[in-house]
Amino acid sequence: MEEISLDSWGQLEGQLQALEAKRQAQLEKRASSSSEYIFRGHSDASWALEATLDRFFAKQISLMQYYRYALMARSRIEAFTGTRWSIPSHEEYESWLEKHERTNFHDYKAYDYLAYLRHHGFPSPLLDWTKSPYVAAFFAFRQETRGATHVAIYAYQEYPGVGKTTSSDRPIIHCLGPYVRSHKRHFLQQSQYTFCTEIENGVVSYTQHQKVVALKDQQQDLMWKFVLPIGERRKALAHLNRMNINAFSLFGTEDSLAETISTSDIYVQDRDL
Repeated sequence: MEEISLDSWGQLEGQLQALEAKRQAQLEKRASSSSEYIFRGHSDASWALEATLDRFFAKQISLMQYYRYALMARSRIEAFTGTRWSIPSHEEYESWLEKHERTNFHDYKAYDYLAYLRHHGFPSPLLDWTKSPYVAAFFAFRQETRGATHVAIYAYQEYPGVGKTTSSDRPIIHCLGPYVRSHKRHFLQQSQYTFCTEIENGVVSYTQHQKVVALKDQQQDLMWKFVLPIGERRKALAHLNRMNINAFSLFGTEDSLAETISTSDIYVQDRDL
């Protein structure tokens, strides 16, 4: 991962343009396409790339064990919401998992349901990203985290124009695209997801993204971390609001409308706050 420290909000645009130029060069150099960038914002630059599942459990759990937990929640969620989730049984999921290579998760069973759980606070192996660097920037600057002096905006590229290579002795990041039946926030925020797996004693388990980042592979899983001072928050939020990127446009609720009014009409304009 390449970490780039920026002094001001205005410098971020130049970095984004440089990333896009890099991808265009990849496309011109190779016949195969390079993957698009996805982005993620952290309100504290010291935070690691952790899914909520990483923080919930002190140890790694297998895909099958996690799926059992997800199934336990389904009946109560269906009773409360009236929504029915047509997902595999425990046995069907286990059978599907045994027939697929650990890297073939593009037809990821129960993806809709697991994305729904992620959006509603259930511990999840899914790390949420967005196709928009500006949406990621909004989440980085949205709220000040106590003690934080800098925010971070991550950019991730799964592969730069060549196919992704895999091996059984290393962790792997899997990308899941935007087409999923989920909460409307998923679409408003241009969401995409990643999760990370590795094999331990023949069992496929969820693991931390940081393990892949630490490999520093230059042929795949490229990542950049742009670090900006929290003092640029007012300037960033004002710029993003002019682009119609704010809490209301991304959440569409009464609470988010009140938040947007406070940050766009009060916080940004009142220099004495």
